[in-house]
Amino acid sequence: MQRKLVEMAVLVVVILLATSWYYRARLQEFVSPPASAAHPSANPDVLYTWVDESGVTQFSAEAGKGRQRVEFDGSSITPIDPVESRLLARLDEVAADDKPKGSALIHDMRADIEQNRQKIEKAKMAAAGLE
Repeated sequence: MQRKLVEMAVLVVVILLATSWYYRARLQEFVSPPASAAHPSANPDVLYTWVDESGVTQFSAEAGKGRQRVEFDGSSITPIDPVESRLLARLDEVAADDKPKGSALIHDMRADIEQNRQKIEKAKMAAAGLE
């Protein structure tokens, strides 16, 4: 009887280990969420910037002579959802001279953009602790 309990306990531990290994990426995200306005990154990304001879501002991850160090904190960027694929698939259906279908597509895209705007506002309010 005692041996059966030990075998069952070992089996449960092995199953838990296998499951946690399988879902390790999700568990890691849960334990340490990616940087956002609510959870800023401890060490921001470092970029180097300079203006080339044509007057164009350039950026690089490598330091060099005449390059200015810039710390980039991506925590203030709110992720948005991409335009839904169903809307993009409809682009092929709409002919250049088909105004009713084109108008419907533009209306749906505007609605999608508005939904993203509302998500951004909600995320900003949550990050500020106002929601």
